[in-house]
Amino acid sequence: ILFPKSTQLETFTDEVTAKHRAAVQKELNFSIHKDELGLHTLYASFVDQEGTLKHLGYIHVRSEQGEWGLIEITWALYPDLTIKAFTFQRCRESAREEIQSDAFNKLIHKKTAKELRVYLNGDGSALKTPLSILSKDAQSLGFRMIRSALKTIAVTRAVWPKVTSVE
Repeated sequence: ILFPKSTQLETFTDEVTAKHRAAVQKELNFSIHKDELGLHTLYASFVDQEGTLKHLGYIHVRSEQGEWGLIEITWALYPDLTIKAFTFQRCRESAREEIQSDAFNKLIHKKTAKELRVYLNGDGSALKTPLSILSKDAQSLGFRMIRSALKTIAVTRAVWPKVTSVE
């Protein structure tokens, strides 16, 4: 769904160590719970173009605590670790449909971590200002999605530097 032209996936599974955690903490402007990190899997997506594999990007699944239980988000990242898209594997939040809208997708599409970080206050504990494209009821999930995107980029960069630095 996230890479419809994909003909091949490569899987990389690694334990997020204390060293990785320190690198993630350094990149983020907010703290993450120690139990958020553990064994993670990164998928690299490719398309075969006349016998040559072209790298399309990465797939990384993250779980986040929501107001109504765990939210499982499948993130698609371009090879440069900007946001391509996302899909929910599980989400019981009432704002789910609004977050899946074109407006929210356009807000985060092709954004770097630095560009996403501007939506959060200094310590990353809240949105800097409400997201004008979202209703009042969707602000909380929008905040969680931006934090999740930032964590996804940071963990991907920290845990798989050899994978993500090679094109």
